[in-house]
Amino acid sequence: MEQYQQRQAVTVEPAVVAEPHPVVAALLERVQSGSRPGARTDAHRIALVVEGGAMRGVISGGMVAGLEALGLRDAFDVVYGSSAGACAGAYFLAGQARVGARLYYEVVNNRRFINPLHALRRRAIVDLDHLFGQVLGQQLPIDFETFQASGVEMVILASHVDVKAGTGMDGARTVAEAVRLSGFEDVNDLLGALHASSRMPIMGGAPFAYRGMRFWDAAITQPVPIHAALADGCTHVLVLLTLPRDTRPGGFTLLDRLLVAPRVGKVSPGLNSSYRTRSARYRETCQLILTRSLERDGPPFVEGVAAEASTRVIGRTEIRTERLVAAARAGGNAVLSAFGRGDASMNAQLLPVDARGHPTLVRLARAPRVAP
Repeated sequence: MEQYQQRQAVTVEPAVVAEPHPVVAALLERVQSGSRPGARTDAHRIALVVEGGAMRGVISGGMVAGLEALGLRDAFDVVYGSSAGACAGAYFLAGQARVGARLYYEVVNNRRFINPLHALRRRAIVDLDHLFGQVLGQQLPIDFETFQASGVEMVILASHVDVKAGTGMDGARTVAEAVRLSGFEDVNDLLGALHASSRMPIMGGAPFAYRGMRFWDAAITQPVPIHAALADGCTHVLVLLTLPRDTRPGGFTLLDRLLVAPRVGKVSPGLNSSYRTRSARYRETCQLILTRSLERDGPPFVEGVAAEASTRVIGRTEIRTERLVAAARAGGNAVLSAFGRGDASMNAQLLPVDARGHPTLVRLARAPRVAP
């Protein structure tokens, strides 16, 4: 069971910042200049990094809905996603961000998708075959044509089950690297990569076979794929986080130690060290993002976006509609605020509204074209 510690929110006078964060500024400049993928006039490589976390992905789903409302899709060069974050990224590039977020509290928040009693029959607790076959494949299909036409690269991270275990110079086992999946030929190829990135040990069943390899959830190797973005030379990285601000990430639990870790070690010795150290590495990654965001040093520049500290933490198997709706809205509001639209908020349909609840336009304006 997940354990998180939310610190009590403290009212602090905000610091006066004359300029927006360099990542935000670069994105705003691209919108104002009408910059589009494949026709850039700057030297930036701007990445969107989307964290997952099973049902906690409803928060990053709400966040990309906020980016979509602001009209920011074309300002990115590449999207990196892990697990549920990869699904959010795919829907975002397909122009369906709201659909990708609302599926959490309109389609899969039921015992058909998540059922702990399935464990008694040695079945997966989370039915990912249903999710990627019926829901994403038929009920709420991703518009692959629009996804491809966006011109924005999509990189999906997954954990290769059959990776060989390595050892460092001190003789200790090294953690496995996440595998990058990209260059999708059709919608089934894309859905296969999304499934590979999301297949959780024990909870989701046996490893998922894709492109001649077996995969488990990206969370084992890289839950927040910022390291992949930095390694690829991205100059500006916007990171969408699914834990509220000031929430301390959970540690290695008793369930992990007694049930999941032994299973991972038996099926994949190469992922054994990665799984046992993932909680510590996740905390280090969150600290890295926080530090880089505050320092504003770069390139590469990094800006992390998280929901307000008062937002309720969403568990990986949460199905209560009201909590999922609130989380999606909190994620969208965090993005609107990050781009200077704190005067607006998201409603339950993830559409921006003003203080009176009336629909309002938040799409960022482009600079007027000057006639020759």
